[in-house]
Amino acid sequence: MTIFQRLPKWSLFLTRARLNIDLLGLNGLVLLVNLPFLLDGRFFPIHDTMQFFTYFYFFYNSWFTHHQMPQWFPYVTYGLPANFFQFRNIGPIHYVLMLFGSLFHIRDALLLLKIAILLEQMLFVTGLYKLCRRLFAHRAAVLATTLTGAASTVWYSGINYNFRVYYLFPLALYYLVLFIQTRRAKYFWWGSLIALVNSLGLIVYMTSLRLFVFSLLILGLLVQYRGAWRTVFSRRRGALGAMVLFGMTAVGFLLYLKFSLVETMIVAPGRNPDGSNTLETFLTHGRTLKLSTLLRAAFIPVPLHLPIGASYDVTFYTGLFSVIFFGWALLTCWRNPFYRALIGSTLVLLAVAMGTPLARLAYAFPLMAYYRHIGLIVGWLKVFIVLCAGFGLDHFLSLPLWKRLPQERASHVGTFLLLAIGLNLLWFQARVISQRPRVAAQDIDDLRSVKVHPLAYQPTRYLKPRTPRQQQAYRLVMLSKPTAKYTTAFNFIQLDACDPVFRVEVSTPGTIRLVSIPGLPRGIVGCLTPKLRLVPQAVFMPNPDDAAKARYLIKNFFQTVVLGTPAPEPGQAIPKHLIPLRPSAIHVTNFHPNGLSLNVQNPYPEGAWLVYADAYHPAWRAWVDNKPTPVLRADLAFKALFVPFGHHTVRFGFAPSRLLASHALALFGLLAGLVLCGWMIRQHFLK
Repeated sequence: MTIFQRLPKWSLFLTRARLNIDLLGLNGLVLLVNLPFLLDGRFFPIHDTMQFFTYFYFFYNSWFTHHQMPQWFPYVTYGLPANFFQFRNIGPIHYVLMLFGSLFHIRDALLLLKIAILLEQMLFVTGLYKLCRRLFAHRAAVLATTLTGAASTVWYSGINYNFRVYYLFPLALYYLVLFIQTRRAKYFWWGSLIALVNSLGLIVYMTSLRLFVFSLLILGLLVQYRGAWRTVFSRRRGALGAMVLFGMTAVGFLLYLKFSLVETMIVAPGRNPDGSNTLETFLTHGRTLKLSTLLRAAFIPVPLHLPIGASYDVTFYTGLFSVIFFGWALLTCWRNPFYRALIGSTLVLLAVAMGTPLARLAYAFPLMAYYRHIGLIVGWLKVFIVLCAGFGLDHFLSLPLWKRLPQERASHVGTFLLLAIGLNLLWFQARVISQRPRVAAQDIDDLRSVKVHPLAYQPTRYLKPRTPRQQQAYRLVMLSKPTAKYTTAFNFIQLDACDPVFRVEVSTPGTIRLVSIPGLPRGIVGCLTPKLRLVPQAVFMPNPDDAAKARYLIKNFFQTVVLGTPAPEPGQAIPKHLIPLRPSAIHVTNFHPNGLSLNVQNPYPEGAWLVYADAYHPAWRAWVDNKPTPVLRADLAFKALFVPFGHHTVRFGFAPSRLLASHALALFGLLAGLVLCGWMIRQHFLK
């Protein structure tokens, strides 16, 4: 059966232009439901999407103002490496928009992020459309399934679980289906590469969930299509090239993650020091899914988000189409081997989300101990259920009843079906749009803070925002619930705070150790005292325990610094003339995320230690009068270098190897984003 057999006259132009009318219409619908977010001058995201914006803002702001990827978060927990966050928060499409925005001098970072999310939704819809055309025989089934995926996405709150964890999944699955149908191994490796690329810009522990989901599917397909898997390691040129590219990308990602976590510690509550979870945390964190909650959310889109975990986590509603034809598929589609693999994976994921004994088995899966929020697996379930419903509709349209109907009447039935599905989901999206978070009319000026703004060096750490821009950005962050605000939001606020008043997710080991010393003066971290200071005396303590004891006993941090490096006389203070000949002067001349430059007037005749109350990292380098100078660990957490008597220029910067790795990742992400966008555009043209 075909629908829309008689196309309207205006569509003849599109046909002659060889445009895919179906795909154009579907992505046009995506644009339509996103227009209120794009055009609303008072919209600001909340929860995880807000946090996601703060990361994008900082990286884009650095690229726009300094033309380089940031290696350091100067405003987060007394300083923090940025490489890990680049991997987990900046995806391929974001690199494309960052380049586009810098070329055309677009200062509104929120607008760029909204466009990036729109493009990712179009990629999801295009991949789903291509997948459905491979799986289903009827055009109506293809359009209905893709339409459901296009109009059921909600992203303004929990964007990771609601959308980004699976936005390239249909495209990866499309190539996996191509591999099974053609026995050409290159498609398997292309699909695997796309799944790997989906890891860019995604919270790292979600990669374990994605690996678990793909393993379930591949295991199910392996059982159904045993013969296809014998060709995976084909020696054909195309297969070898795709396999090598996949292997190089996987190794590159692993190496990047390994070096990005140097001098970094995960301190999220409930996690072990290595970032893993106990079985109890895995099973209970964020609560599990109740079947009654799932059924209620499937039939009635109230509330819009499932009440599990924090509010605004996951939206499950996919319209009545999915409910009806998912049930039909359960009764009729078991002869289809791909459906059997898909429904098997769906039932396993549902059992894991509900915390059944299968969840304990899932915990034993490689890397799955790093994942938590098993109740939020429903984001994946939504996609699986929509695909299963597509199988049900495709089978329903294959019944002899439709073959006996006149072609024109059958076309009218298909048109009515698509209109009913579309109106149902547009009604749902209307409710989503009506509940979008908006800034109060009297606070609309706060949205000026989403525009790029040069970073400014903050001489001391403060207790609360001081400048008008800091206050505006702070109010925007405070729109979200307390559980959704992390210390990395200070990158957007551009406030170097005395205390990490938001949730601490990652920090440096030295910082954690320093702030745990009882009775430590707050001024040592630069709170209401200068972060840059000249200290005339040093105690050398290479052992961290000895250094912590020394720092506890020596209260005057303005006179003595504890250096974590050996000395000719370990544990002994090196005497200095503690009385300066003239007042000291430190003037910062240049500041950016990857370093700073300053002029120093050292009044101590025997020299002094320039202590910078910013976290130590082995990748930091320093130059005094353009001569390399060792950067030492100071007071367990910070960095220091020796400055001779007199006037000198000092420069801090990051090791070139880290800059190279960071920009290599950005280049790979940019190329991947351009390829994905090019592929998507090409699919809108008929073959």
